[in-house]
Amino acid sequence: MRKSVKELSAAACAGDPVRAIATLAGKYAADAKKGIKEAEAAEMLNQACQALAQGKDPAPISPGGH
Repeated sequence: MRKSVKELSAAACAGDPVRAIATLAGKYAADAKKGIKEAEAAEMLNQACQALAQGKDPAPISPGGH
């Protein structure tokens, strides 16, 4: 998660943050499909990045992480 926070922070500061966040969405989508241990977190990050790239607010995260 710390790596993802750094990636999102860098994307937010990029010259074209929408494109940078869309790129991260693709990376997180690929990670989620790999079935890695962090797949659930990657899917959540993918959905959040897609919403941000479309100018929407990401869905709130409930205390259980779902």
